[in-house]
Amino acid sequence: MPYVSPPPTVQSSRVFNEHAIAYARLNDAVLALRTSGRDLVEREPKYARTDPNCCLSQIRERRIHWTGSRFKTTVRVRRA
Repeated sequence: MPYVSPPPTVQSSRVFNEHAIAYARLNDAVLALRTSGRDLVEREPKYARTDPNCCLSQIRERRIHWTGSRFKTTVRVRRA
């Protein structure tokens, strides 16, 4: 699976007419970045101590969902 190098990602939220950073990814390796409905889904490598750089053993999937008032993040790790 080739690496994807998306640009830095920042999501802001507006609270009382002021913007604040709600989520930021500035320099981590990302395998995939996509939308799913109203969610932003990010997949990144998760290497075990014994994994060579070529062959990761797990993938971490982070799902960011806007609830209408805040961002909710869930993380799931699965085998690659």
